[in-house]
Amino acid sequence: MEQKNALFEQMPVRKAFFKLALPVVKNTCPMDGHSRRQEVKELIAGLEGRYPDIKQKLFGSLQRYPLYGWNLHEEER
Repeated sequence: MEQKNALFEQMPVRKAFFKLALPVVKNTCPMDGHSRRQEVKELIAGLEGRYPDIKQKLFGSLQRYPLYGWNLHEEER
């Protein structure tokens, strides 16, 4: 089943795939499509209909939230 792009915008990858005429390879991972990552992708895809800018809001909140050990502003100095 084709999933609407969720966290990672896949259009550049798809364009390169067709431009380069790459072969299709099936993902052999037994968890393919049955993981928490897949659940989150589907959740966000479902919420996009009601909240079209949800990705921008989620990523913005992650960027503003101070994560322990990820003090990037001080490391850049």
